[in-house]
Amino acid sequence: MYNFIMYAMQLGVRIAARFDSKVRKMWRGEQAAFGVLQQRVDPSARYVWFHAASLGEFEQGRPLMEAIRREFPDYKILLTFFSPSGYEVRKDYKGADIVTYLPIDTVGNARRFLRTVRPVMAFFVKYEFWYNYLHILNHRGVPTYSVSSIFRPGQIFFRPYGRQYGRVLRCFSRFFVQNEESSQLLSSIGIDQVEVVGDTRFDRVLQVREARKQLPLVERFVGDSDRVFVAGSSWLPDEELFLRYFASHPEWKLISLLTLATLTQWLKRTSAIQTLKKCYADIMGIKLTSEQTVYVSYAQIASVLTLMPFNINLGWRALFFMCFCIMVKQSGITQAIHDDGA
Repeated sequence: MYNFIMYAMQLGVRIAARFDSKVRKMWRGEQAAFGVLQQRVDPSARYVWFHAASLGEFEQGRPLMEAIRREFPDYKILLTFFSPSGYEVRKDYKGADIVTYLPIDTVGNARRFLRTVRPVMAFFVKYEFWYNYLHILNHRGVPTYSVSSIFRPGQIFFRPYGRQYGRVLRCFSRFFVQNEESSQLLSSIGIDQVEVVGDTRFDRVLQVREARKQLPLVERFVGDSDRVFVAGSSWLPDEELFLRYFASHPEWKLISLLTLATLTQWLKRTSAIQTLKKCYADIMGIKLTSEQTVYVSYAQIASVLTLMPFNINLGWRALFFMCFCIMVKQSGITQAIHDDGA
């Protein structure tokens, strides 16, 4: 049944690649993977294979990858991804000797891949349980580890109907899991080669902290304040919540890269936008919504920035630029916007 699903998945990806650019990248990458391996694998080298589904899993496996590179420089590292969101960002990662896609887990692909690479050790990060790859690794006696894995009662391995597929877990030499619940779940199906080590993302965060760069502009902005809030990768509902708070608490300093959607939502409420909207309606006969008026302002600001050296009618564009500055000030988020030029 599993192999039937893999072949159906392969066909589905091939069809979906005709309509979706992300799937097309994955399909082409998987098709090119064997060519990459044949060209770049050194037959005399010993490869440690790391597989991560996407970018998040890569970051979890990265501390271990870099530790192996540092402590055992004689080994080469092969890094594979399943998702374009991981491969496209990290295809030039210097910590691995070869970076490529992992072909879909059919029997033929798994045999060909492992025959080409012949890894001496394999690490699968978090939720990676590819049946054919793992069984062949196990059959060949290759030490194979599950890193930063986490298990929950609802997963197929712990359901009566999933016990057969659950045998794939016995192909691992050892599990390094994130929490005690995962260890107990594995123990309940007779798997005891488990260590609770936590989430390797914390190791990565500490690495980033140690490698931090000096940012003089941020340091001047923060000054001696001990009330600084940094928002990264935030969503519109989050931003609307914390921006309201900071607008009424000037003693706090906020560093945030706001989305365009958030900035638009705040600007369209300002009196300057309402005035500009009325001008369009009264003078030009153009009826715009508040949001449309903000986007017109964006266009005017863009023209100021790009055309100012060549534009004769500077007064009209300067007026829009001034209005925009007033809107930003009135929006109440001037304390929330900080651009360090990055």
